[in-house]
Formats: sequence, structure tokens, C-alpha cells
Amino acid sequence: MKQLTSLQKDELIAQYVDLLVDSMSMKDLISYVSEDLTNFCDKLTDSELKDEISLTMDDEIYDELVDNVTQQYAKLPNTFGGNS
Repeated sequence: MKQLTSLQKDELIAQYVDLLVDSMSMKDLISYVSEDLTNFCDKLTDSELKDEISLTMDDEIYDELVDNVTQQYAKLPNTFGGNS
């Protein structure tokens, strides 16, 4: 195997990534990015997740999303406690 310099390796990676992205459908790209972002967010603490959402969107979006999930899951029956 040919030994590459750091700059050559960076360029090899850039060209490879360009080829991969160019070969993906829009559906594949959306799926990949969604999975990658989900994995990233899963590793965050609650505080870090709030900061991430607030910085990329804003505090109002964070509050709205929290409202959405707390209302959604409050309406679900308790399947673990035997109250069916």
C-alpha cells in the first residue's frame, strides 16, 4: 500500500466522499443525515441537547418540541404498569 501524506489522505477522503454523495439518491441522503444526527443527539445530556436545539433553532422551538413530546406521551396508556 502506498504511504500518503496527511494532505494526500485528506484529498483522497474528500474525493471518496464526493463520489459517495454523488451516487446517493435524495432518499438515501436524507436517511443517512437523519441517522447521523439522531446518533449525535442520543449521546448528548439533556442540557447539551437543549443547548444544541436552542443554538441551531432557538429556545422557542425547544420549548415547542418539549410540549409536543410531553403532551404526546401523556396521552399514551401506561403499558408497563398493567393499567390497560
